[in-house]
Amino acid sequence: MIDTTGGFGNALTDFGSVATLSVGGSATVIFDATPDDAFGLVSAPQRAAIGKTSDLSAVTVGSTLTIGGTAYTVAGLEPDGAGMTRVVLK
Repeated sequence: MIDTTGGFGNALTDFGSVATLSVGGSATVIFDATPDDAFGLVSAPQRAAIGKTSDLSAVTVGSTLTIGGTAYTVAGLEPDGAGMTRVVLK
């Protein structure tokens, strides 16, 4: 589990990017575009944003997050049950 009162909450402050939400408002997220390694071959990166569940509560599959001027469609939501949500992007 992620401790939102300390470590990861601090990471959002130190390394977070502002995501504009198509459902209104914005949220601070950690944007991850890690390459997806399939059988030793690098394919398209899997993109995700991690933020506080309370900031992302209105986001649904199919809505849009704009990060750094690029719009991404929400493909999935993965709350961790401890106050953080990973938003899978495409």
